[in-house]
Amino acid sequence: MSKPYTTNDKIRITIDNSICGYSCTLKKLLVDFYSIGVSGRVVIEIFNGNNLSYTETNNLGSGWNSIPLDSVFYPTYKLHLTFEIYEVAEHNNPGFYISKIIGLGRPISGSNMAKSGHLYAYDGSQNATFPANVSATEFKENGTKLETKYALKTSVNALSNLVGNTAVATQIDNAIDNTITGLSVSGKTITYTKGSGTTGTITTQDTTYSDATSANAGLMSISDKVKLDGIAVGANKTIVDTALSDSSTNPVQNKVVNTAISNVNTTLTTKVNLINAKFEEVDGQIANKVDKISGKGLSTNDYTTAEKTKLAGIAEGANKTTVDSALSETSTNPVQNKAVNA
Repeated sequence: MSKPYTTNDKIRITIDNSICGYSCTLKKLLVDFYSIGVSGRVVIEIFNGNNLSYTETNNLGSGWNSIPLDSVFYPTYKLHLTFEIYEVAEHNNPGFYISKIIGLGRPISGSNMAKSGHLYAYDGSQNATFPANVSATEFKENGTKLETKYALKTSVNALSNLVGNTAVATQIDNAIDNTITGLSVSGKTITYTKGSGTTGTITTQDTTYSDATSANAGLMSISDKVKLDGIAVGANKTIVDTALSDSSTNPVQNKVVNTAISNVNTTLTTKVNLINAKFEEVDGQIANKVDKISGKGLSTNDYTTAEKTKLAGIAEGANKTTVDSALSETSTNPVQNKAVNA
């Protein structure tokens, strides 16, 4: 506008989605807004037919403004963007202008955008569908017909006009050229197609893995798996002694304990046998003992059989009688019968 702006000045931009029949989520608006001596804002209104379904007001600063929306934009919807001035400062020639408006989102249904010379149609997963034949009048760049395989490629000039920076546009163009747009597999061969239309192949290889060792990583062997399954959760390493000790706090091997007990049993059996033999010997000696009679003692003189015979021949109560063999007037002994007869 040639005259200075006032708070009564407004600009409205209307986007009628029924023209292209495009459904999408509208996550964010990018507005390139510049002002001189004024403060501006934008009132965003989304209509479903004639019914207002969403409204929001955002103040704008000079440069790119990012406005979050998180809304759904169906084919029956219209988007009103009303730019207005809410404050004017002292300036010789206040005003503002809008350079670009970019909507960010993703599709949620097919579209009829081929009518405007862009993608023919794509679904909610952004899978593009092209017609079997495309006329040159629908896809031209500087009067040169483009191959169908370049339908996704945008010229550097067009990108530069969109982002306002040729270097950035060139980077985007190169990224599109190197983006893989198609894959096919035949056996171990993978064929890829880039955005530039060039193709290449990758040959896959079978990968084999060996069992893990103490030195190299690998797969778990069957024996290791069986061993692992046999270990209780939270198990610790237990050191088992192989010999008896009076200072060790470790468990003792069962075999060692059994051997020690067996040795003790063997020793005890030997001792018991010796004791039993001594008992038998004592029993024999006891059987041959002479009982002590009260008032009598034992002497060292032996009592022989001859003496026993001699004792048996002596009459009970007999006394020793001395018989003189000759007559004597002094002797008190009996006189031998032979001496008397003589």
